[in-house]
Amino acid sequence: MMRKHLKPVFYSRLVVKLAAFYPTQLTVRQVLINSEIPEGAINLQGSAVNMWDSVIGYVESWEMLTVLLFNSLSKYENDQEVFELLDAVKTGWAFLPELDEWQFLPGKVSKDTVKIAIINSAEDILDCSGLVKQLKVLQLEGLVEVNQVIVDFEPGSDEVGSYQKHIADSCIVLLMLSPAFFSAEDCLKQCFFAYKVKKLVVPILLKECLYGRVRFLKNIIPLPKDRTFIQSSPNKNKVEMEICQELALLSEKFIREGLCL
Repeated sequence: MMRKHLKPVFYSRLVVKLAAFYPTQLTVRQVLINSEIPEGAINLQGSAVNMWDSVIGYVESWEMLTVLLFNSLSKYENDQEVFELLDAVKTGWAFLPELDEWQFLPGKVSKDTVKIAIINSAEDILDCSGLVKQLKVLQLEGLVEVNQVIVDFEPGSDEVGSYQKHIADSCIVLLMLSPAFFSAEDCLKQCFFAYKVKKLVVPILLKECLYGRVRFLKNIIPLPKDRTFIQSSPNKNKVEMEICQELALLSEKFIREGLCL
């Protein structure tokens, strides 16, 4: 199936976009007819995302995918994300290269890998694990490298310097905001260090807290953009996935503009 040869980030963005434009069984079926793709084993039941997941999973060749995207998205080319998706197919960026499977393991980074540091309190380590796991997909395709700065320093420890090196080497620094984060002096110190060395700081709303009253965070847009706290959401996985999608877009922008040096 073609899905196995698409980069995970491209695949998820494509399915979500198609589902937004063609949300019903009737509209999906019409795209298939226009693209001369037999319905065959495609499952047109369930949500729009499920239907398009089945469609993209069924597409067997680059040519078939190109026809499908032309018939479904070309009329929306003024949409910036649609333009980027179509361009990714034209340039080949959307596809995984034919490499040995070991080359997709985390840690196989390149000059175009965006380094992300995550700052969280030791108290929140389990609650951060969902987002860290979601980020593994971006690591597998070599888009990001993640270093988690779990703040729980022992007196006399040299971990402070080690963690600050992770932050200094990163392009993006995620602040996992919670009451524990703000009550941990060392979390705030690492946060201020990130500002000092001019990193892009992105607040992540982990647990309910009065982050909006913190002066240095007032003008920064957090993730999720709808300001839902991850741990208060009935669907944590969905919220964490959406955060990762935003981070993927941000990382791709860093690479395009040559900012991940």
